[in-house]
Amino acid sequence: MKVVRVCTVPLSLVGYTSHLEELVRNGVELVIITSQDEYFDKLKSSSYKVIPLTIKRNISPLHDVVSIFKLILLLRKEKPDIVHSNTPKAGLISALAGLFSGVAVHLHTFTGQVWANYTGLKRQFFILIDRVIIQLNHAAIADSKSQAIFLEKETNLSNRVKCLGDGSFGGIDISKCITKHTDSEVRQELGIGKDDFVLLYLGRVVKDKGIEELLDSYLQLKEKSESIKLLIVGPIEKSKNKISDIHLKILNNTPGVYTVGFTSETQRYYSACDILVLPSYREGFGTVVLEAGAFRKPTVGSRIYGVSDAIEDEKTGLLCDVGSSVDLTQKIERCFNDREFVAQMGEKSFARVKAKFDYKVVAKNLVSFYRRCLNEKGL
Repeated sequence: MKVVRVCTVPLSLVGYTSHLEELVRNGVELVIITSQDEYFDKLKSSSYKVIPLTIKRNISPLHDVVSIFKLILLLRKEKPDIVHSNTPKAGLISALAGLFSGVAVHLHTFTGQVWANYTGLKRQFFILIDRVIIQLNHAAIADSKSQAIFLEKETNLSNRVKCLGDGSFGGIDISKCITKHTDSEVRQELGIGKDDFVLLYLGRVVKDKGIEELLDSYLQLKEKSESIKLLIVGPIEKSKNKISDIHLKILNNTPGVYTVGFTSETQRYYSACDILVLPSYREGFGTVVLEAGAFRKPTVGSRIYGVSDAIEDEKTGLLCDVGSSVDLTQKIERCFNDREFVAQMGEKSFARVKAKFDYKVVAKNLVSFYRRCLNEKGL
């Protein structure tokens, strides 16, 4: 069974190499087609082939047409049984190229909707694109059950979006969640006290990840105890979705707030925190929640689709109202005041990740789905 995976940028797959290699071990001949950027080489493996094809993230009609024609040629050359895309732009280009490629099965995985918080015509435009992607593919996959329900409702396409198993895009390789860096070593390096209570945010620093609410919340928490620290790991983006200048100043100038840019060594920062915070406005699943769980760290996250699949409220973490710094503060303060409760949630989170979201389980579910799709086509 030969499968071509198509994505806009390598970064969307770089963190899932264990999953990709497990697909190969399960009998998949894998080829990845993606743009060639600074992360391209990190995606390479002896287990599968990676082919460069520039796909622009933003709408660019002329360039998009060229990308479609180049993808058609690549698919005709590779002759896969299945084409499987992820990321919005690759989903549209792959779906359109699929009409002329002669490939039997076309799939797309949704990992969240950029339009979830849009309104008016802009929202309707992006919903239309996702509707087209769903209709042009043999099947669509969402990486969480609640996201699948949300997509079907918004696109008015019943029984067209699947969630495999309990969800997750590529699962978690718990063996990689072992770091040689101890909690105290990382804290000492950052200048954080060994007895401080550390909140970790890991991801892009943009408005729709709830960074502004997190910073507002931290200012309130800091007044209650100087021992509460905020560690933010991820690139500060300057896109249209950037945080306000006021919040950027808070981020850069507030004692107790520690920032680290993009890093491939996320494990060392999970080990240094007490809880993960994910106050996002939209999230396909919330893989960082699983990663934190693999380190026995619970999460305080938004009560939205995707995150509510990753967190079992009051068991593996706490859910808070989206967009509310007040509720976020209350939930974090509860954790700060009850360390035994935090430890219990951390253990339950680890057990849940190990049982339901191990990368081998997720890969097995996907390969079974591939075979089912081929059987439906009589192949």
